[in-house]
Amino acid sequence: DEFLRYKYCKTSAANLGCGSCHVDALLDIIFENSPDLITFKDSKLRYAMCSKKFIPFAGRKDTSEIIGKTPKDLFPSEQANLILKFNNLVLKEGTTQTFLLTCNMDDELEHKYEVISAPIISNNEVVGILTLSRDVTDALNLNEALAFSNSKLQDLLNNSPMLAYIIDTEGNFLLGNDRA
Repeated sequence: DEFLRYKYCKTSAANLGCGSCHVDALLDIIFENSPDLITFKDSKLRYAMCSKKFIPFAGRKDTSEIIGKTPKDLFPSEQANLILKFNNLVLKEGTTQTFLLTCNMDDELEHKYEVISAPIISNNEVVGILTLSRDVTDALNLNEALAFSNSKLQDLLNNSPMLAYIIDTEGNFLLGNDRA
């Protein structure tokens, strides 16, 4: 499988703070420090590289327990099937796919990850997949709480016996009851 071909950086040493940087060294830095889960899979959907944050997410202690494995080897079947469904679309269509992955972590809480999988294309052929995943649990929970609060406010306004509405600081109508 042709997957990644390393080339020497063409960026000047002044921009990177080093003499002759190698792409794999840059990838190591990114994979070591990224707050997101990052993986590269080959065209057979085997993990070829992964970020430091991905290792505990996959329930492993070291990359050696991940490299060469597929999602079915690492995750419960429901999660693995969802990952493979979208990865197969990336391979087939050569387009980026985004989906939400829900899983229970060590803290026994449900976490939601926004997963973006993009094709790696060489010579007009998809040779692998780059996946970036971010924990969006807090943002989704806040959105749900805000929607719930807004619905309660709307209920309160609608049950008011008189005209009731809310305007912003510039006098623009934001929300009102059925009489407004």
